[in-house]
Amino acid sequence: MFCSSCGSKNDEGNKYCISCGKELMPKHSEENIHNSIIRRSIKKDAQAKNKGPLYLGYIVFFISLIAVIIFLTTSLGTKVITDTNHYQYNLNLTSLNFIEYMLSIILIMIVSVFFNFGMSKESLDISRGKTVTTGSIFTYPIKKLTKFLKVLGVSILFSIILNILTYIPILGYLIYFILMIYFMPSLAMLMYIIIDKDIPIVEAVKMAINITKGHKVAYYALLFSFIGWYLLSIFTLGLLLIWVIPYLYVSISNYYLFITKEKEYKDATKGLSDGGVLGLTIGGYFVVIILLILLITIAVLANTEKIVDTHHSNNPPMQDETDVIEGEEKNVSGLNIYVPDNYKEINVDSYDKAYMSEDGNVVIGLITYDIGNNVSSYDYTTFYRESLSNPYMCGDISNKNINNYRWEILDCLGTDANIKSYININNGTLYLLALTYTPDKNIETVSNNIEKNLTFTTNANSMA
Repeated sequence: MFCSSCGSKNDEGNKYCISCGKELMPKHSEENIHNSIIRRSIKKDAQAKNKGPLYLGYIVFFISLIAVIIFLTTSLGTKVITDTNHYQYNLNLTSLNFIEYMLSIILIMIVSVFFNFGMSKESLDISRGKTVTTGSIFTYPIKKLTKFLKVLGVSILFSIILNILTYIPILGYLIYFILMIYFMPSLAMLMYIIIDKDIPIVEAVKMAINITKGHKVAYYALLFSFIGWYLLSIFTLGLLLIWVIPYLYVSISNYYLFITKEKEYKDATKGLSDGGVLGLTIGGYFVVIILLILLITIAVLANTEKIVDTHHSNNPPMQDETDVIEGEEKNVSGLNIYVPDNYKEINVDSYDKAYMSEDGNVVIGLITYDIGNNVSSYDYTTFYRESLSNPYMCGDISNKNINNYRWEILDCLGTDANIKSYININNGTLYLLALTYTPDKNIETVSNNIEKNLTFTTNANSMA
């Protein structure tokens, strides 16, 4: 048996702990109690407790977390310009470098651990029948700063280790999930041990690992038994979580009191076993994942078939434009553009100049407008790509050094027309050269000649 004070392992006959000397608590008679009764009793007790102060604490925590995410989005997010010439920020943690990513994770963890520390202390007091106040949620981490820093340090260290593992293909992710599954119950209990006892952090970690031995399945079964409440919260736009999260906190506190043998829980009716809860949950996840994969596959195949049919079923064979070899450079808004001889100038709204092939199936057009120097050509191309997402299917953005200037290139396929776009920002002016053509046309020769002759006649930002 394990000592509830220091977590040391003792022989079954010992009355006092061999490490700390404290009296060992009598062992629970849980062997004769179905584990579902323990789990349901823990939840029954938590549901009956007054959790009022935790409700406001969760609301403040949620608002604080949103504020941190907004801060990270505006400071580290990608800035793009909207169609109304306003800036829009997008935060994608996976696009950040390692240092920015870790700083973002650490900042989010500081806020999360701060509130989690205070909420755990209050929920533990609630489990023990003590009177609590909302203010203690925010003042306790400050009053017990050393304990808070211990929890934060262990949390950040564990997070860094796990995130480093994700940089190892396949094997890293496998180790990541194994460590997460094995140590998550111990990390959760470490919070309560540090709150409850004045012992060194190493001893606290050992105790957390020891007391959760044989109780990990019960921990996950307790967590998974709340899935129904989470699903119901969807229909209340998340408002139900204000009630569910405090309920979960007190349930986990009860779990801590149970595995440290401070309290017994055995006054509920028998239900689905812990193993059954885990099996049902994991099975449900697999079913949902398989259904999602099937739906995505069907949607992709249907969309691909539609595009292929539209492009090829009723269209003549693809024509080659290798005969289009003669042309001339035309200077449009300070940019030299190659235009084949058989193309004629046409008027198109918003285009500075536009030229159409003799058969009307290819149009070369240039759009320019002042955009300023605060937006990069890649940022604008990203916005432009999103604006074309419907009804076009756009590929990835590429860039190319054309006559010492870097141009962003974007190819988009549509049902009636395709677009190949060249984008560059020159001294605060956006240049968007678009080749619009029907799916049956091959514009390789035209685009090659355009790239060969594409140069600025005004000072531009050449490629570094």
